[in-house]
Amino acid sequence: MRHGNGIFITSEGHKFEGQWVNDVKHGVGILTYKDGEKIEGYWNNDRINGVAKVTARGSEPIHCIYKDDMMIETTNTGISTSDKVYTVFSILMFFIFYGAIPLALITENKALFGLMGVYFVYIIWSCCHSATKYTTGLMTIKDLFV
Repeated sequence: MRHGNGIFITSEGHKFEGQWVNDVKHGVGILTYKDGEKIEGYWNNDRINGVAKVTARGSEPIHCIYKDDMMIETTNTGISTSDKVYTVFSILMFFIFYGAIPLALITENKALFGLMGVYFVYIIWSCCHSATKYTTGLMTIKDLFV
């Protein structure tokens, strides 16, 4: 039974060098595949979890987030794709609704000022949106790993 620090090489030629608990990978380790690809990260109950550094043979390393052996995030911007869409939509809303003010003044159509009420409701909703926490104090995945 493997327990503690050690190296294990499979019959396929894959090598795991790291920590073991009760015969399963558990703790910090490096998994090297036969083709030279490496995954450096943290294993929990034989599955990689959390931030990891993946280096394919002959390429620059990328920093990823894993959950139970599944790669769930590979971006280095610190925010996910859905959060980027939310941010772009927020900027678009800003220009549309603040553009209504000069348009209302030029056309003398006071009803356009009512659009600002919709924008204020949107701003209040934005403060409660889960992506708001990502737009302040961004940190890249790479910075988390170092």
